[in-house]
Amino acid sequence: MPASLPSLSAVNPATPGQAEAEKPAAASLAATPKALGTPAAGERCRKSDNSDEPAAFTIEVGQYVAKAALAAAKRKIEKAGMVPVVEPGPKRKEMMTRIHLGQFANQQAAKKTLDKLCALNEECFFLRDKAGNFHLYAGSYHDRKAAAQEQQRFTARGIKSELKQAEVLLPTFVLTAGCFNSPEAAREKLTDLERVGMKPVLQQLY
Repeated sequence: MPASLPSLSAVNPATPGQAEAEKPAAASLAATPKALGTPAAGERCRKSDNSDEPAAFTIEVGQYVAKAALAAAKRKIEKAGMVPVVEPGPKRKEMMTRIHLGQFANQQAAKKTLDKLCALNEECFFLRDKAGNFHLYAGSYHDRKAAAQEQQRFTARGIKSELKQAEVLLPTFVLTAGCFNSPEAAREKLTDLERVGMKPVLQQLY
């Protein structure tokens, strides 16, 4: 592998994984229900309720991008004696730090270098810019310090790189728990979730 890589741009990026450590969107306890919850949540509560009057409320804990933060929140919900439910949420723009390893004039050259770098970083991918150049990256990070630490690994191997900021559209996960017929019925569970450090919001489903 050359000590410094030619510039590259990439197509078909691999999905960044463990590097992306994000925090859930802020949620607050609402005195009145926040309308409306996700359609999937409404359907879930209708199916799970055998009464004549289907449950019309659920508790939303937050929207997450990072799977690590999502897993931690799910554990807290379970600690409160509830079953966490994860559903797809809206995509959200986030500023990320990427390790840029070079630019290539064609996809073949970018792919050849990409295959070599994947042995060092499984999060490597390449993107193509508007001019048709291919750029090689080694992961997308919310934490710039984490990106800098990973960059040092490449520097130690004689591979030049630079950190670049990019606005990335990322999928989110909506975390909810419980199905309730009224806000009053959910109040105790809202309190239980607050006790384990969460900021739940009561959501009206329909």
